[in-house]
This record gives sequence, structure tokens and C-alpha cells, in this order.
Amino acid sequence: MKAIMVNNNRILSLENVKEVELYEGGTGAQRNPFRYGVIISYMNGEQSSSDTTSDKEKAKGWFNKIFEILTAE
Repeated sequence: MKAIMVNNNRILSLENVKEVELYEGGTGAQRNPFRYGVIISYMNGEQSSSDTTSDKEKAKGWFNKIFEILTAE
């Protein structure tokens, strides 16, 4: 089974994945800072997401790790 662990207490399945998106939300203002995460869409229409973080590089790392898992043989 292809899966990824999120924060040592959550596992997201990477089986039957249709799309993975690097999410960016917020305006960057002090009261609405940028938040980043990864949204996973499955073939059955369900979605799941990673935790969000204010660290864009950390979210990119999650995104890249998911890509590695999905493309591994």
C-alpha cells in the first residue's frame, strides 16, 4: 500500500490518487497569513489533506515526497 505519514499521528493513503495539489491560502496580511498544505483527490471523488503550515518549503517537501511515493515502482 502506498501511504505517507503526516506528523507521526496521521497516515494518508496514496492509492487510487487522481490529483495532488500544493495548496496556498491566505492573503499574507498579519490577520490572514499565508498557509500551505497538500490536497489529495481520489478517483472516487473523495479528498484528503495534509496539515497546513506557514512554511512554504515544508509544504513543498510534503508535495515532493508524495510525488516520489506515487512515481516509485
